[in-house]
Amino acid sequence: MRGSRNPRSRTDHQNRRPALGRRLDGRAVFGDHRAARDGERHPPGRLQPGADLPVPALAEPDHPAGLAGTDETTGALHPVAATPRDQRRRTATPRRHTPVTGHRTTPRCLLLVAPERVPEPWRSRVGELVNPTWWPGALDRCPDENPPLEDVTVLVTTHQELGATALSRMPALRLVIATSTATDYIDLDHCHRRGIAVHNTPGYTGPSVAEHAFALLLATARHICEADAAAHGRTAQAPPSAGFDLAGRTAGIVGLGDIGTRIARIAMGFGMRVLYVNPSARHLDGATPVSLGRMLADADVVFLSAPLTPSTRHLMNRDRFHAMKSGAILINVSADELVDPGALRSALLEGRLAGAALDLAGPTTPYAGLPRLTMTHRRGTYTYECLERRAAIWVATLERAVGELPEGGVQAEGCPSPPAPGRRAETCLDEHA
Repeated sequence: MRGSRNPRSRTDHQNRRPALGRRLDGRAVFGDHRAARDGERHPPGRLQPGADLPVPALAEPDHPAGLAGTDETTGALHPVAATPRDQRRRTATPRRHTPVTGHRTTPRCLLLVAPERVPEPWRSRVGELVNPTWWPGALDRCPDENPPLEDVTVLVTTHQELGATALSRMPALRLVIATSTATDYIDLDHCHRRGIAVHNTPGYTGPSVAEHAFALLLATARHICEADAAAHGRTAQAPPSAGFDLAGRTAGIVGLGDIGTRIARIAMGFGMRVLYVNPSARHLDGATPVSLGRMLADADVVFLSAPLTPSTRHLMNRDRFHAMKSGAILINVSADELVDPGALRSALLEGRLAGAALDLAGPTTPYAGLPRLTMTHRRGTYTYECLERRAAIWVATLERAVGELPEGGVQAEGCPSPPAPGRRAETCLDEHA
């Protein structure tokens, strides 16, 4: 049927003029209503369907093309001609790119680190990543209100005891960064149960600790501290005994990691024979793997560079000091707990050792007044280069983690996972291998 035909089914030339007329007719009617409302003296006339459109006047020089001009006699606005499309000049408008981000508060971070040990630009970078509070003392002396410990989500620490009691003061804690390689002072079992991620800082020591180990050896073998005191008049007598050369002597190294390997190479440079004990099969050209018992019996100098584990705690006890070669020297640049203080005291007082040297992290009181003992306090890593490397690594760890705090206990390289219940810790050193 004719009445049921869809107008859209007509051809284009059949619809064009009626549709155009309807649009123009609607504009004219709208103009009549506006004229009646506003009282304009010259309402626009009605255009009949199919009538020719009026040609707008060309734009005056004072009016940009395409804008409305003003009649000087009547004050009425009249349209002006637009610039042809091919002559238009497009003006680039910068688009504002607003990043779509969710609401995220800056994590509150407690740093149990002396700020002067974090060189620039790393110290400033920490302030950009988190809301930091620096507290170089122990956590148990940190006031609860500054910062509020219940709001702390990130903790940065260096050799501060972090047991379950201390960690429980921070219920919102999600991340712990140890600025040291060792993590033995952190309760990893507690962190694992709470889903707190623990990261350590491996590989930052470089040559610093190995060089300090040999500084301690030279100071002990040549009695440098005693000779210095005598030269300055602080003591009336010179060192009681002569020193000895290192060339041709035997160095024994417990733990052939990065530090132990560097110590071995320095020892070879002094012309020393090198023996080593390591829990894993590791080869080093020019060095010989042996058992701990044989190394203690043959070495003129024993270096301790092994990590602290249940099997290495008090590794140097009374029996092992008795097994050492008479007149040998002990150098410890690892954790204090590798040496039994009472056993070392007896070995020095009884004269079984020519001397000992320790770079301590804890108190020096167990060794106060002992003869032939050289002590420093955390000086092995205290060089400009080592501080730079250390800060660069742990701040990079903080930067990676702060974007999305981990939900589980992610373990970093060198950070041991808690052993399964009932599982015996692996033996670090083989006594007879």
